[in-house]
This record gives sequence, C-alpha cells and structure tokens, in this order.
Amino acid sequence: MSTSTLDDTAVRIPPRFAVTGVAAIAALGSVALLAFLGRYGFFGDELYFVSAGRRLSFGYADQGPLVPLIAHAMDAVAPGSLFVLRLPAVVATAGAIVVTALITRELGGTRTAQLLAAAGYATSPFLLVQGSQLSTNVIDVALWVVITWLVVRWTRTQRDSVLIWAFLVTAVAFQVKWLIPFFWLTVVLAVLAVGPRELLRRRAFWLGAAIVAVTALPSLGWQHRHDWPQVSMGSVVAAESDFVGGRLLFIPSAMFVAGLLGTVLVGCGVWALLR
Repeated sequence: MSTSTLDDTAVRIPPRFAVTGVAAIAALGSVALLAFLGRYGFFGDELYFVSAGRRLSFGYADQGPLVPLIAHAMDAVAPGSLFVLRLPAVVATAGAIVVTALITRELGGTRTAQLLAAAGYATSPFLLVQGSQLSTNVIDVALWVVITWLVVRWTRTQRDSVLIWAFLVTAVAFQVKWLIPFFWLTVVLAVLAVGPRELLRRRAFWLGAAIVAVTALPSLGWQHRHDWPQVSMGSVVAAESDFVGGRLLFIPSAMFVAGLLGTVLVGCGVWALLR
C-alpha cells in the first residue's frame, strides 16, 4: 500500500454508527441470556473456576489467572449464585455484539451492514451458549473482537494511541489464554503480504509488544516453575478435537458455530473479497 493510499485511508470518515439498532440487538441478546442464566446447574468448568479462584495464582495448568479471578470476585459478591457468576459472560457477549458493529463501521459498512453484523454475532449458536456460562472462551472471544476493532481502526486513523490500546487489550487476553499471539502472527503475515507495512515501522507497535511481554512474565514464570503444564495441555485439547471430528469436520462445525445468518454473511464476505 502506497503512502498516498495510507493518507487517504487515514482521513476517511466512516459511516454513521447505528447506535439505536445495535443497542437494541445487544439488549435483546442480553435479555435472552439473562432469562436462562440460572435455570441449570453449574457447568463443570465453572466449578473449577470458582475453586481456582479461591487459590489465586499467577497461573494454572490450563489457563491464565483472569477467569479464576473473575469467578472469585463474583463468588465473593454472591456466594453460590449461578446468576451472578455468569453475569460477566453476558456483559462480554453484549459488548462483543456492539464492537462487531463498530468493526463493520470502520470497514465502511452502512448502518444496515452494521445491524446485520451485530445480528450475526447475536444469533450464533455457539456464542449464545457460551454467553450463558462463565468460561475462558466467552471472555477470550470478546477480547479478540475488541483487538480486531482496534487494529482495523488503526489502519484507518494511523493513530499510535489506538495501537497501544490494542496491545493493552492483548495483555489482558494473554491472561485468559495463550492463543492471542497467533492473532498477531496472522496480522504480521498479512501486513508483510499486502500492507500496510508502516505498522511494523511504528514505535508504538514494538512498545505495545514489549508491554505484553512484560505483563506476561508472571504467568510465564509460574509455568516455568511448574514444568510448563499449559504446553502439555495441547495434546489433551487435540485429543478432544479428534473426538468430535478433528480437522475433517472443522469447516462444517465452524459453519454451525456461526449460525445461519453468520454463515450467509461469511459466504457473502468471502465472495466479495475474491471478486
């Protein structure tokens, strides 16, 4: 991407945000989740999070410290309450619905496109299930959505402050799971392939990466002292994936995760991109 193109992108003003419509979709999704929040018992992992939260640490065998910390805080507010324990999942899901629409806006999507994107997120079967229970996935996915929005916004505005915020959220995401570095690896590969390569020349990029590295040290130190149990969990997760079909069913299962509207939107987006 040339410098002139970068400049043109930086001054482009995105369409108006569909505040009312997106807020309504997020509210309806939240109401649907809240209606069933306490109607079934503890999910197995939730009991684990509550137990781990009572033994707060910089790390655990299969995750970072953030979700157990959230479980500890919710259990302290209302001990034994499923409804309160799961409220952060609802908040994260509602927030991700709104930010999904903001991503669409940054990409130049009209208010109709923003509403479709928000509705696609809100009607995803996987996300609806995840939004009704406290899990690493529900927090991690929401953080990925925020980071994506910030990266896309930086591409348009070229503001280093936006890039710093993207890495600050990344530092939080690393305290949930260790998957977020793969997001940035993909970003770097995409930048090297199609630009804007200016991203890799920005001091804010390397400053942000350093911030993430420093904030990750306590968790990495814990893993080192305990012989890297989270790395060993990779084979366990792979075995679980093979049990439900593994690589062969990855695409079909991803389409189910996206839901009907999400699948249609993905298809339209890929078609438009290839054209």
